[in-house]
Amino acid sequence: MQQGTVAPLGLSAAAGLEGQADAQARARAVADSLVNDGLLELDGAGNWVIAGTTPKP
Repeated sequence: MQQGTVAPLGLSAAAGLEGQADAQARARAVADSLVNDGLLELDGAGNWVIAGTTPKP
């Protein structure tokens, strides 16, 4: 693409979706790391919470 030209909408949208997918993958990797380190856990309702912050049944 030449300098000063505008990307077609399809390319722009595709780049946005790729960026979103990358961000989701990074967020998943961080969450997995927090779970593996014992810092995140599931509560009784199936929500992710900071480990040790909810009473155990």
